[in-house]
Amino acid sequence: MPYVTQLEEFQGWRDIIERYLRRTVAIGAMLESPAAVLAMPHWFEYADFVAIGCNDLMQCLFAADRDLFEMRSYLDAYAPELYRFLQQAVDDAGKNIDKVQLCGLLPQLPGVLPVLLGMGFRVFSVAPVMIPYLAATMKEIDLALAQARARQVCAAKDSKAVRELL
Repeated sequence: MPYVTQLEEFQGWRDIIERYLRRTVAIGAMLESPAAVLAMPHWFEYADFVAIGCNDLMQCLFAADRDLFEMRSYLDAYAPELYRFLQQAVDDAGKNIDKVQLCGLLPQLPGVLPVLLGMGFRVFSVAPVMIPYLAATMKEIDLALAQARARQVCAAKDSKAVRELL
């Protein structure tokens, strides 16, 4: 379910879906606001999985409308604050990290996938055309190096430093 912001909202929709379906299906919540992501540990009580929608999350996190060209420079995919926020999400997910899907353009950007893998993300939703590139990238990744790089990115001072690391 896209852009759910409160557990009660998700529970209500889940109840409706389950009432009309004749078979069991996995039902997940798309978390696209910082508040929803920060509440992620509680979502696992009701959702079979969660997806973090990075495109909308960045829009909320940086207070910049992604549809306005004039605001695009504020949507900085290399800002260390974004990675610190995502690392907190991974830490909060804990043993449920395999139930967390990272969606959007972020994993498709050059140099970013190893950082996300180093942080602990394992499930991604990307444009189909990107799958061969991402699969090839994953095969070449040394996880220990990716974890070290993720720590460096999260500790970086600014996006210039992150770009230099990547």
